[in-house]
Amino acid sequence: MIATQDVQSPRSASVLSDEELMERMRSRRHFMDAQEILFAQDAAEFASRETWEGEGSASAIDWLRFNCHMTHGAAANSIAVGKAMNRLPESLQTMGDGEVGYAHLVVMVRTANAVGSRFDETALVEQAKESSPGKFYYTCDNYRHAVDATRYAAEQTDQVENRRLRLNTAMDGSLLISGILDSIGGAVVRTALEPLAQTPGERQQQEHAEAAAGAAPGRAA
Repeated sequence: MIATQDVQSPRSASVLSDEELMERMRSRRHFMDAQEILFAQDAAEFASRETWEGEGSASAIDWLRFNCHMTHGAAANSIAVGKAMNRLPESLQTMGDGEVGYAHLVVMVRTANAVGSRFDETALVEQAKESSPGKFYYTCDNYRHAVDATRYAAEQTDQVENRRLRLNTAMDGSLLISGILDSIGGAVVRTALEPLAQTPGERQQQEHAEAAAGAAPGRAA
């Protein structure tokens, strides 16, 4: 069990200045990233054993899902990062320096595994320093295409062939959406549905911004 005092701050966030609050969040996130690395090492070691099978799990990922309360993706990422750490010294050093986070490292590992011996860690580390994890994902996606276009195309074809989308209606009339789409199909669905995902306040802000842009000098009425 986690004691309440272990998760509460000695000082409430409400009494901190903006600078103090931002610094504490940066510090805590850096600490959490370091803990993710330690967990990844343990997860990789655990995956190399057969303990999970004796525990009645179908895989190490399956055991982590139920015993460490993780999603399938998070568990798989932990194992992948733990296995690849010795191959990514620059990435680990950059993360230790606080220039990138664990989320960057996950993308780096997945890219290294995808391109094999053609992986250029130094070039990608510099890109990671300048990018959010989300932007870095697309940087690495483009990198994978440039390094091995044939394999990348095959993966994209596989995504298309295995895409699925389920639309179900709940008892109260709500629409339930689930599925997996390739990048092109996903972009189409995202464009169509993102406006519906906005809160009323966000929609109002966007409408005001669009109205202001339309009224800017030099714009046609």
